[in-house]
Amino acid sequence: MERRAVEAEREVDAMKKAEYMMDKVGEEFDGIISSVVKFGLFIELPNTIEGLIHINDLKQDYFHFIENHLALVGERTGLTFKIGQKVRVKVVKASPEERAVDFELVSAEEVPQLERPKAKQKGKASGKQNQNRGRKAAPRNKKVGGKRNDFQPAKKKGKGGKKPFYKGIKKKKK
Repeated sequence: MERRAVEAEREVDAMKKAEYMMDKVGEEFDGIISSVVKFGLFIELPNTIEGLIHINDLKQDYFHFIENHLALVGERTGLTFKIGQKVRVKVVKASPEERAVDFELVSAEEVPQLERPKAKQKGKASGKQNQNRGRKAAPRNKKVGGKRNDFQPAKKKGKGGKKPFYKGIKKKKK
């Protein structure tokens, strides 16, 4: 019962925060990146309101999520977003029905860059696939390296030439 009450309280808080931000659409705020996920950045404002900058709205580069660093790193520029980084955001949308606030990135504090992910090459196979390219398997029963490939499975003789285990046991006398 109490679990449902806590969940309802959180939903109402989120709805009221989005409702409060409805008349702030278009305004800019300073915030901090509170979470980094593969689909974007969660930004927390000093007034405890939290919103999302979706990865599709980050137009500066194509970003990769680096899970072990909890960071988004730009493929070409190396631009990095990490938890705790200070940012300036603009409120784009506030929806009490969805209980969500959407932001747009205006600027971000410089942080040390992480290693950039390699750009994927289109139309080329990866290294392992390229290694075997051009080589083909030898046809069966053809000479390979000077030896004949003539593996034949062993032929079975009836019951394998062995007596059943119970044939060698003497019968008990009654």
